[in-house]
Amino acid sequence: MSSESLYKIFDVNLKQFGENCAAIFNDGKNVKKATYNQIAIESRRVSLCLRELCADGFVGLFVEQDLSFPSLILGILRNNLPFTCIDIQDSQDKVLYLLRYLCVKWVFTESSCIHAKNVLHNNGTKIKTIYLHNNSYSIWHINKNPAPENKIIPHSPTFHLAYAIQTSGSTGEPKIIYVPHQSIVPNILDIRDLLHIHHSDIIYLASPLTFDPSVVELFVPLCCGAAVLIVPSKVKVSPSVLLEILFPTNHDFYSGTSILQITPSSFSRWNAYDIQTRILSRKTTLKKLLFGGEPCPNISVLNSWKATDNLTEIYNVYGVTEVSCWATIERVDFSQNWNQFGQSEINKQATLAVPLGSPLSKTVLQVKNDCGDQIFNGEGELFIGSSERICLINEEVLENLTPPVFRATGDFVKIDNSCNHIMFLGRKNRIIKRWGHRVCLGNVEMVLSRHVDVEKCSCVWHQEKNILAVAVIWRDKEEIQDLRLYGVNHLHKAEVPDQIVTVKELPLTNHGKIDYEKLLTIILHKNDKITNKDIPNSSHILEAWRSIVGREPMLSEKFMSSGGNSILAIQLTTELERIFGERIRNKLMNMLLNNSSVMEIEMFLLGNENKSEAGIALDISCRKSSILNNKEKNNSNKDFFSSIEPHEYSLLSAEEILHPSTSSSKRRKLISDSPVDLKHEKILTHKNHSCNITKESACSQTQHEELLMKICCRGTTFEKEPHFDTWIPKEGNRLPLHLNWKFDMQKCVDASPCYLKFAKRSCVIVGSHSHQLVVLECPGGELISQCLLPDRIESSVCPSSCGKYGVVGCYNGCVYCISLAKGDIIWSFPTNDMVKSTPMLCLGNTAVVVGSYDSNLYCIAMEIWNISPSTSGIYASACISNNNCMVYIATLDGTCVSLSEKTGKLQWKKNVSSPVFSSPALVHSSQGVIFTEVIGIVHCFSAINGDKMWQFKANGQVFSSFSVTHDYHNLHELLVFGSHDKNVYCLKWDENASNVSLKWKKELDSAIFATPFIYKVREELNSTSTIINTYVITAASKGFVYVMNAEDGSIKCLSSLPNEIFSSPIVCDGQVLVGCRDNYLYNYSI
Repeated sequence: MSSESLYKIFDVNLKQFGENCAAIFNDGKNVKKATYNQIAIESRRVSLCLRELCADGFVGLFVEQDLSFPSLILGILRNNLPFTCIDIQDSQDKVLYLLRYLCVKWVFTESSCIHAKNVLHNNGTKIKTIYLHNNSYSIWHINKNPAPENKIIPHSPTFHLAYAIQTSGSTGEPKIIYVPHQSIVPNILDIRDLLHIHHSDIIYLASPLTFDPSVVELFVPLCCGAAVLIVPSKVKVSPSVLLEILFPTNHDFYSGTSILQITPSSFSRWNAYDIQTRILSRKTTLKKLLFGGEPCPNISVLNSWKATDNLTEIYNVYGVTEVSCWATIERVDFSQNWNQFGQSEINKQATLAVPLGSPLSKTVLQVKNDCGDQIFNGEGELFIGSSERICLINEEVLENLTPPVFRATGDFVKIDNSCNHIMFLGRKNRIIKRWGHRVCLGNVEMVLSRHVDVEKCSCVWHQEKNILAVAVIWRDKEEIQDLRLYGVNHLHKAEVPDQIVTVKELPLTNHGKIDYEKLLTIILHKNDKITNKDIPNSSHILEAWRSIVGREPMLSEKFMSSGGNSILAIQLTTELERIFGERIRNKLMNMLLNNSSVMEIEMFLLGNENKSEAGIALDISCRKSSILNNKEKNNSNKDFFSSIEPHEYSLLSAEEILHPSTSSSKRRKLISDSPVDLKHEKILTHKNHSCNITKESACSQTQHEELLMKICCRGTTFEKEPHFDTWIPKEGNRLPLHLNWKFDMQKCVDASPCYLKFAKRSCVIVGSHSHQLVVLECPGGELISQCLLPDRIESSVCPSSCGKYGVVGCYNGCVYCISLAKGDIIWSFPTNDMVKSTPMLCLGNTAVVVGSYDSNLYCIAMEIWNISPSTSGIYASACISNNNCMVYIATLDGTCVSLSEKTGKLQWKKNVSSPVFSSPALVHSSQGVIFTEVIGIVHCFSAINGDKMWQFKANGQVFSSFSVTHDYHNLHELLVFGSHDKNVYCLKWDENASNVSLKWKKELDSAIFATPFIYKVREELNSTSTIINTYVITAASKGFVYVMNAEDGSIKCLSSLPNEIFSSPIVCDGQVLVGCRDNYLYNYSI
């Protein structure tokens, strides 16, 4: 047996502490004790029994925590066998899976446990009964639960296995962890020495047997002559009973707990009074309090718990099961000056956070950025490593690992090398993306918990319903409205919760952590009860207004004038939609953003609740007509909407949404169906450059030495002459992706790159959230030029026909024309809201057309037309038909239009049922145009007159645009797009058919937001013959880039990037270019 083993650190104490109390069992009614000698004797009985049975491999413990538990563990370890603990509440399937996976042949159960007997009797045989500390235990031989073939348990002299444990899944999918003695023993000895554990101490076994801190809590006292206090799980659920057991008022049996290791959630079940008067009082028996398993409360909270003159030392311990058990420890310093960092409350709270601390022995910490590079200052993911404390995960083999072995924790941290501190920021799966902003749920909890009336709170996110909810336990009185106002004032707008729900207690897992899944179920159940309580009425509207807007509503009060903004409009629409149904969504959102009053909202919701959507639309139209009927009669020969005055029906700019006090004189008049000519002075020239696109941007070939041959961007290729790259198939017919280079864009790259191929050179252009637009040489990746714009860039670049200039939209609401060679801004054109849409060349390459979130579509040249197809913003890029001289565009309220390219005059208009994010695409030799709803319905209309040609329904939401290729030989088209249901869809349209058919669909690893790219290559079969094959390159949101066969969807190869992908990949000249949210643009050769 190894000199450093769990049994050995117990055995060496027997001589010195044989008569000391080793274990105390208290169920709230009876107290039992066992000395070190008694535990040693009983453990030998267990050991002897296992030898008689010739037991080998893992031994299972399907038992409750009781006085016999230490003897069972030590008896197994004494025979040099590993153990695994089984949750007594687990289902039969889960128990049998664990037993099968670990090849467990022998299991101890309590003889009186009916559940254990029911689980095991069909899969094994009860061999023997053994009595320990007056308790009866059955030994089962598992012989009808065959292990997987070729299963090898990692147990050898170099990997002296102590136990195996299954993770809770908080860092991802549940995993089986094999823990050797050399990994856990140094941990136990470190805690013993750092906390100066004395043989008179009593340490509470707080963790369940399936949670790895239980091993530390058990063996820290057993390695130094102290006592472990054991409490059955059914008693632990009662805070009041547990409090009396841990800190008894009657000291007849023992004085009280002196070392307590516990999760913050379990600790906070005790109220503030009990904590101050019993646990952290002046005369408490508690010497050391360790918080682990969850983020440690900040110093102000910890200090508020401590009574005056309390001397308890408080520690933050941190670790992961994959490097069992603890990795760092930090003693909380209550003496720091809290005000030294200025007056900012956010900075103050960050200062009061407790660092993760110093690494324990044989443990190494690294912080890595999204690219996997180690950093010493800044934010990144924490990795824990060791050359000796190495555990194996699932099917890993020790010989295949190169020390030091590092494990990802799934935790984001901030490292400060100047003070040698690592601060916890949040769990990877507790950080979400909401309205374009990163939201840390832990930060929402931290801020709202500072409210004077909040005892505790927990934040949850429902991804499918897009609901951010907070469950609150109040100190005295319920103050939901006040807490919402507090959140509006102290949180970022994306962090403000949609719902605040009152609960009596927060549900916990068996490991003592908050059970977020159960909490979400509780909140949704409360919502269902509210929704189904009675018929929706005025009180529901007023309560929703009060809750979201944060003030008592008056019937005449207008939404925007009351402090409303676009974020609050989304929240209020979501809440009222939950009560009144989804049919109200688009119209209610428009009413709120157009400053409707409480009374108008009530009229809309209550006056139309039993009518169809068409009826509601008719009523709204009638109400608008009644306001304007006099003007309509007086201007019967004019366009209906052109006669509306700005103050009667106007569209709010982004500035007005965020700052409602903005003068109404700045509002743009809403125009529907009719274009308006805007003065060309609206184009702002820069650096003495001309603003004339015709003269500057659309220059002819004679003005440049090189001819622009090819443009690739977002699933589309424009080229002078068809060209195919030539590939020689590799062994196994696989198409490998090899990384050529990556370029640091400083922040997320959501924009799709644009590739330009000239006669003698090539380049790629892309923007990022860092406000940078860069031009890089291809294939080398050297920087040609860069331009810094005022805000983030998600639009792709539209190059001029000569390739000298690029036009791009920006989040600040402007459209910029940039010199690609120098990075200079040639001109800018302001809209009234952010521009995510990609500009497109039109009018014979003499102008660009681009949509804005201000709801307008702009054609920008020396003369400009401007039209609002609807009242909603435009996300999609326009589609230009050179054959028909038409512009096609869709808006976020589902309006799809065809416009004259020259004048902007409306040709035809269609309305679909949900927003359109996907850009329109021409199909069927430009005879049809596709519009795709976000809910997955694909509509094909006649490009000429808007007649419906066909329709297709995907199974998930669609944000991706279409990539279309025509097979002239076989007379059909392939239409490829991605969906939120993780599938890539390929539709086939034959020239002689009236409809499309699904050629194939392929499920990938995650949702697809990017637009696929169709790429044709000539592959050499031999020295004399070639074949042209078609491939689809697709990026899934979780970071995988796939190369797929366009014929059947089979995956030819894939490559993994370090972060999410929303950028659409492009392929040209054997290069794959794609942006990633790790801040890099990637270039692969294929």
